[in-house]
Amino acid sequence: MRRMRPPRTFHIPYSIPPIPTPHLARASPNSNNAPVTTYLLKTEPGDYSYDDLERDKSTVWDGVANNAALLHMRAVKKGDEAYIYHTGNERAIVGLAAITSDPYPDPNEDDEKLVVFDVRAKKRAKNPVTLADIKADNRFSDFALVKQGRLSAMPVPKKLDELLRSMLF
Repeated sequence: MRRMRPPRTFHIPYSIPPIPTPHLARASPNSNNAPVTTYLLKTEPGDYSYDDLERDKSTVWDGVANNAALLHMRAVKKGDEAYIYHTGNERAIVGLAAITSDPYPDPNEDDEKLVVFDVRAKKRAKNPVTLADIKADNRFSDFALVKQGRLSAMPVPKKLDELLRSMLF
């Protein structure tokens, strides 16, 4: 008779602290005072534009398959906000959206890794900020939009969020 070995266990001599993100969060406008993180979400305006979001009032943000972008999408929380960035010829941040749900598995896909969340239009930019404007400003040199141009969802650091709001609204 063959003897079964007990399963191998791993001992971690210390607990792993949560990753602090104070540089991303800002005070919440919600009554629960949970910190709000702002994200940037890219869309091809020919497929779905900020005009479409305003017309529809809200939508499911889907169609993202890049692992790095999905990692950021899984971190989204209801109450967070997102800049809507038009790709293609426009290449500009054109509006702000409110994230109205936590992420959940994409109901139209069989892949459990793919997540979606709900967004609603919040505020159209008075002065859209172009990618050229962002690249010309050295304060944005470490921003993922500049460093990882193909990333379709990304957090916006708090200082850059404040700067963008002053430029957009």
